[in-house]
Amino acid sequence: MKFFPIMGVEYCVDDFALLDLSVASSDYYDAENINLASLKAYVSEAKQRSKSNFLYGGYLEQRAIYTSEHFTGETRDIHLGIDVWAMAGTPLYAPCDMVLHSMAYNDAELDYGYTLVYYISELDQFLLLGHLSKSSLDHKEKGMIVESKTEIAALGNPSENGGWEPHVHIQLIKNIGDYNGDYPGVCAQSDLEFYTNNCPNPIGLIIDKM
Repeated sequence: MKFFPIMGVEYCVDDFALLDLSVASSDYYDAENINLASLKAYVSEAKQRSKSNFLYGGYLEQRAIYTSEHFTGETRDIHLGIDVWAMAGTPLYAPCDMVLHSMAYNDAELDYGYTLVYYISELDQFLLLGHLSKSSLDHKEKGMIVESKTEIAALGNPSENGGWEPHVHIQLIKNIGDYNGDYPGVCAQSDLEFYTNNCPNPIGLIIDKM
């Protein structure tokens, strides 16, 4: 199935640069203090160094940046989607015809903030977009149909998106269960097999042949 790129058709492979935030290989963790301020500086430096429009990455990365009370219990640090880092307000587009399943404001620290979940009938899968602007939920209601290439949302700023440096979390979900406007975006090592099967790599929604 051919998708329209979520970030816009005018972009190509050269407009994207990989951002590594994995504990195994990223030099991000060389810093003494790992916090949101250091993450902002790291993302900014990586973007300047790459000279790319977007930074992307994160599928099944094990990260050590989930430190709020929202992630208490067994450590959940394996990322289940792909993040695309860009300026707040950057528009997002429907990769295909979809139906709005649910939406929510997940307001916990380091949570998704404003979130949209769409159902893609041709895949029989759900698409979650997290860390959006408040206005992304305006004039939307459950069950509404959006056509491919339609502008559907925009990246939120830290006051809207859970406190993060602006980016969008893009995640595919086969079986969403009883979740509405939400679904785990990171998992524990003990649950990795289940979530890897239930959340396939969404890279094809962003750009072909990444």
